[in-house]
Amino acid sequence: MIGLFGFLLAMIVAVPVAVFGVFVAQIRTVHRTVPLVVQPPRGEGLLGPRFPGRPLRLTVLGDSFAAGYGATKPRETLGVLLATALSRHARRQVHLHRAAVVGAMSSHLAHQVDGALRYAPEVAVIYIGGNDVTRFAPLDQSARELGDAVARLRETGCHVFVGTCPDLRILRAEGVLLRDRHDPARRAYGARPGMPVRCSDRHALPL
Repeated sequence: MIGLFGFLLAMIVAVPVAVFGVFVAQIRTVHRTVPLVVQPPRGEGLLGPRFPGRPLRLTVLGDSFAAGYGATKPRETLGVLLATALSRHARRQVHLHRAAVVGAMSSHLAHQVDGALRYAPEVAVIYIGGNDVTRFAPLDQSARELGDAVARLRETGCHVFVGTCPDLRILRAEGVLLRDRHDPARRAYGARPGMPVRCSDRHALPL
């Protein structure tokens, strides 16, 4: 099981590179509210059905990046990419539930956790923080909200992996203003969630 979660941890860092276009689409809308009607393909359900045994229950929470904003097919979404890789590596079925919502901030995690817990997840992946930084949310409050979400999931025995605000400097032309104004805040947010997450025996991943 330790090897399985080690693989998932590596995938959580690697998969965002494959869905870079999703992040670019999110960044291009940071100065306006993304309409909630613009939702990516759901891409939920059972993956790896040919494998025997009970499915591993995986849920993905967070913002546009976690939801797969910019994807045109379910297989392009972050959740499906993670679940497919995990299924192939573990050679077992994975039942994926996506609680992530386009435009979400840390303040929305409580509601997402409410929904996720109905599926009794065994593994939860959270990508959050980009909207908190670009919309200048109070970072201490955002960190507490993230910590509370992790704690609630951990109380059920769920294994939690957290990716914080992506590095906005990776963007070129459209990223100059974001880099200058938001990178210090991104770094601060990436540091703050580490405390509540580490207290829950899990580590934040500043991307």
